[in-house]
Amino acid sequence: MSWGPNRIDLFMRGYYNNLYHKTWDGSSWQPSKGWENLGHNIVSLPEAVSWGPNRIDVFLLGADGLPYQKTFDGTKWLDWESLGL
Repeated sequence: MSWGPNRIDLFMRGYYNNLYHKTWDGSSWQPSKGWENLGHNIVSLPEAVSWGPNRIDVFLLGADGLPYQKTFDGTKWLDWESLGL
């Protein structure tokens, strides 16, 4: 998925069922070594969307069976938010 030119954001469920993130910036993958661990204990594959520049929303199911959202606001990742039932 992409929220800007020369940008690709990749998400996966990895070690300890945490969400991991990697970014293509047009010339290289970041972080250059490994993946950024965004945490949480997830039981589903992540789904990511971008509805505007500098914005990413990732949705998934937590180990408690509830849906969660993690948002990138163009500067930083915000805290996990439970979407309840």
